[in-house]
Amino acid sequence: MNGHFHRAHTRREFLERAALAGAGVLAARGARAADPAPRPNIVVIMADDMGYSDIAPYGGEIDTPNLARLAHEGARFTQFYNNAKCAPTRASLLTGLYSQQAGCTDTPVVMRNCATLAEVLRGAGYATCMAGKWHAEELPVERGFDRHFGLVDGCCNYFNPGEQRPGEPQPVEQKYPRKWARDTEVIQPFTPENKDFYTTDAFTDAALEYLDGHAGKPEPFFLYLAYTAPHYPLQAPPEDIAKYRGEYLCGWDAVRAARFQRMRDMGLLDPRWELSPRDPEIPAWDDVENPEAWKAAPYAGKKLSLEDAVNRDLWDLKMAVYAAMVDRMDRNIGRVLDKLDAMGAAENTLVLFLSDNGGCAELRNETPDVLPGPMDSYRSVDPPWANAQNTPFRKFKRYDHEGGIATPCIARWPGHTPAGGIVRQVAHLIDLMPTALELSGAAYPAEHRGEPVPPPEGRSLVSTLRGGAETADRELFWQFGTSRAVRSGDWKAVREGDAPWELYDLAADRTETKDLAAAHPDVVGRLSAAWAAWAARVAAPPQPAKRPNILWLSCEDTGPHLGCYGDTVARTPVLDALAAAGCRYTHCYTTAPVCSPNRSSIITGVHATTLGSHHMRSGGEGKKGSARPALPPEVECFPALLRRAGYYCCNNEKEDYNFARPDNVWDDSSRQAHWRNRKDAGQPFFAVFNYTGTHESQVARWGKGADKADAEETGTKTDPAAVTVPPYHADTPVIREQWAHYYDLVAGMDAWAGRFLAELEADGLAEDTLVLFWSDHGPGMARCKRLLYDSGLHVPLILRVPEKWRGLAPVQPGSVSDELVSSVDFAPTTLRLAGVPLPAHLQGRPFAGPDLPPPREHVHAGRDRMDERHDMMRAVHDGRYKYIRNYEPWKPRDQFMNSAELGPVKQELNRLKREGALPEGAAWMTGDRKPAEELYDTEADPHELASLAEDPAHAGTLARLRAAHDKWAADSRDLGLLPEAELNRLGNVHGTRYAVHAALAAEDPTFWDTLRTVAALAGAGAPESVMQLLSAAKDSPHPSVRWWAVTGLDTLPAAPREVRAALLKALGDPLAVVRVAAAAGVVRRMPDDTAPALEVLKAALADGDEWIRLQAALALDGLGRRARPALGALRAAVNDGANKYVARVANHAVNTLTGETNEVN
Repeated sequence: MNGHFHRAHTRREFLERAALAGAGVLAARGARAADPAPRPNIVVIMADDMGYSDIAPYGGEIDTPNLARLAHEGARFTQFYNNAKCAPTRASLLTGLYSQQAGCTDTPVVMRNCATLAEVLRGAGYATCMAGKWHAEELPVERGFDRHFGLVDGCCNYFNPGEQRPGEPQPVEQKYPRKWARDTEVIQPFTPENKDFYTTDAFTDAALEYLDGHAGKPEPFFLYLAYTAPHYPLQAPPEDIAKYRGEYLCGWDAVRAARFQRMRDMGLLDPRWELSPRDPEIPAWDDVENPEAWKAAPYAGKKLSLEDAVNRDLWDLKMAVYAAMVDRMDRNIGRVLDKLDAMGAAENTLVLFLSDNGGCAELRNETPDVLPGPMDSYRSVDPPWANAQNTPFRKFKRYDHEGGIATPCIARWPGHTPAGGIVRQVAHLIDLMPTALELSGAAYPAEHRGEPVPPPEGRSLVSTLRGGAETADRELFWQFGTSRAVRSGDWKAVREGDAPWELYDLAADRTETKDLAAAHPDVVGRLSAAWAAWAARVAAPPQPAKRPNILWLSCEDTGPHLGCYGDTVARTPVLDALAAAGCRYTHCYTTAPVCSPNRSSIITGVHATTLGSHHMRSGGEGKKGSARPALPPEVECFPALLRRAGYYCCNNEKEDYNFARPDNVWDDSSRQAHWRNRKDAGQPFFAVFNYTGTHESQVARWGKGADKADAEETGTKTDPAAVTVPPYHADTPVIREQWAHYYDLVAGMDAWAGRFLAELEADGLAEDTLVLFWSDHGPGMARCKRLLYDSGLHVPLILRVPEKWRGLAPVQPGSVSDELVSSVDFAPTTLRLAGVPLPAHLQGRPFAGPDLPPPREHVHAGRDRMDERHDMMRAVHDGRYKYIRNYEPWKPRDQFMNSAELGPVKQELNRLKREGALPEGAAWMTGDRKPAEELYDTEADPHELASLAEDPAHAGTLARLRAAHDKWAADSRDLGLLPEAELNRLGNVHGTRYAVHAALAAEDPTFWDTLRTVAALAGAGAPESVMQLLSAAKDSPHPSVRWWAVTGLDTLPAAPREVRAALLKALGDPLAVVRVAAAAGVVRRMPDDTAPALEVLKAALADGDEWIRLQAALALDGLGRRARPALGALRAAVNDGANKYVARVANHAVNTLTGETNEVN
């Protein structure tokens, strides 16, 4: 930046100014010379995410002497309002309109149908400059500012928002690179050369430079200084933090009480107002170290680790850093006030200070291993302190309760504003434009840039600033997301989501503690009707561009074996080019290592373990077509939402959702489905094309009817000598040939993808279509598909966003993201990109599009029944470490499965196993058991060969990820602990499987905790747990608990008399699911008297419930030669027509018992 305030105007700006002049907005700069009184300068200073009571003039304990000076020399507003969120607040401040009228309902946009304060004031002869956070599209210099330096985005690293500098740690940034600008120059990334850089200081430096350049000029100036402080991340210089260290060990309850009392003493609060109760999700400070006290907080153990939640010292540090950020902002404001004094401009300058919204309760703890403060930390202050920051009010940023929209506001205009005054006039950001118009004498345009401009919505505050009479007769309105409010006089109605309207008398109850809606339904009716009329009137103007088309290209059974992922063997030029034009995600994982459960979560945005569709082929798919589970009414396949929003949705062709698909999902789902089939060529489309040519059946060459896109289309074949065989396989010619064949299929898939991309180009749709490429799980070979290692879960993900749509999702060509992504995120991402509101039931999170939530801390996956074999496993991955919980460790990893055994890789490994020649990495095929827990460092051990679960050095990581899994299982309502037959039964009782979790919890609030405890005891197999298992087997009223208890007793190292007695008694359990488990245990533990138990198993093999039949077949197959008395029943079960899995297991058992080699499909 140079030191001159003015610069030559671009041709665009010249034409823009000429247009404003033609509309009567501009006055000649010299035309004001004869005015009797000079027009005042205007300085607006805005804090970011700062609470109502943080600063000293509003009762805060943070040292803010310069703001105190401003309040002493000016006046404090007690009822000044913002819009609850950064971008909408800025839109209203700049335009004098409700943000919706300018097109801004949430995230930054190109403000339309409006003129800005800078445009209007510059047209009236003001010099205009800005420093700091802009948070809108375009650039400040394109919206009326002569000069600007600062952040165009919403937040950034305070010490270094750019690339790592020599000798310093890597600066942490949530979205990289952040967009900065200096006048017309966009800087992305912006890496400061000065290692003492701090954004708050830098913004002030720019403001002072602008003021220096203006010194001595006759024209008035408008300075807009928008700090990012104290918005997350919590970062401040160590010496600033030290000043406040230990000051907050008193806790949030004491801070709230002290602030409330100081505000009362200052006269800021009416004596009738009570301190609002602590937010119900926040524990009392006295209980903070008790983990049980955090159970009401849905974020504890998820977005905030339980270890951090119970750490008093960390809470003190977080608030100390926050206070340091406010303190430093105050010192910088003092620099501005001193500059105005030095220039001789203070007496004729209106200075306004305010915050853009209430204290922020969003959780952004991206660096759990780095404490708040430095540049390599990314932490947030979190709900408990945000609640204190907004004292005395309820709620936070994003809410339209007072805690979200009430802002401290200080106004100083020497000689006009009564010094030390308290202003109780209700005011709003929309009042700043009318105030500026009156002070400047500027005209306001009826149109701008060819668009009509509504008149300002607010009222001039000039009379109020001069001590004029206050009035309460005005209506104000709010809407952010699902929160909405209206204030009419002293009445305020506020509503959150689908909850009823609340009603408050703010004259008597500004802290919103007494809801009067039931007592005054007439007032609620009047205010809600007024809000609805307002919402219709100020609806955002129509956007010039239609919604984007969205194309999904998906493939089966493919890992990240693409050239763009660094695989030198892969021949994937099409997908490599797609990645070069978009973003390649390096840490995308599926929710299951097999197609149908994963596709269940992809199409709904809900984990299959929540829906009850987690068992592969949840309908047995036999000759009689057994039923698949149904979706609950409250969960829809997301294309149905797109269709209601106007999209044409087509799928070609695979579905495999593992539940009965509702009729409203697709306009067309067939082999002929294509976007070209829509009747209106202008209708946006969501089109899915699924490639099946890479499926396991094609790798093994046993499938039928697969896509005919193979290596012959690419003109070459892969040399087996060129492939790298993973260490969990064996380096033999057969396995090399299989991997080479897999690469050929991937090359064919690449050619297939190219055809659709070429069709987009041919149709002229490429620039209007977002393209997402993904795979449904890892390769269809042994130890990849079906297991929870990265070889089964890690998949490629590429997103291409054309340039014209990068305002919607700023995906830059050739970018690479290491953000954790789960396949359950595909649905919410697509909805967000399409501009469709996200339903509350979604468990995924959007990873692209506007207004993104914080990145994931973990991805979760599950494996349950795969084909005919049960084995409940769960995994959690934090980007480096992978934790696997084996709920049934008594089962081997390598269970016999018909489909898997058909693969040449598996057959070759079987041969080596028989010959005792398996390599060390293939040890997963050996052993009859597996550990209950596994832990892998996937950076140091990408093939996950050496578990660290028993390594004391990794005990902390093990405990952390174990807790993350346990929390997720509870929060996501994982149904996996219910035996499949019992899940099916309960689903029929309660309507859907999805409804089962809540129904069981309602019947017995302790049920799920009990079930998890008993399952853990069963998995541990510890002799000391025998009494608890015996008690559960005998006394639990719940079949699922009894099943786990009986199974646990069966798998104990020894079977004392009381265990045998319990197993015998369970043979008479009222439910077959428990009887079958007990019968298997009796045969194993009491070989001298197996007849009664075998009769139970034979009877179950003919049960009317197909899942009982499968359980019985599995039990008999697991008994080996001891099942010989049931051979006849097993032979009969081979012909099971309703469930092919029963037939497969029975056939394997018969072959094992007889030495036969019969085959079934």
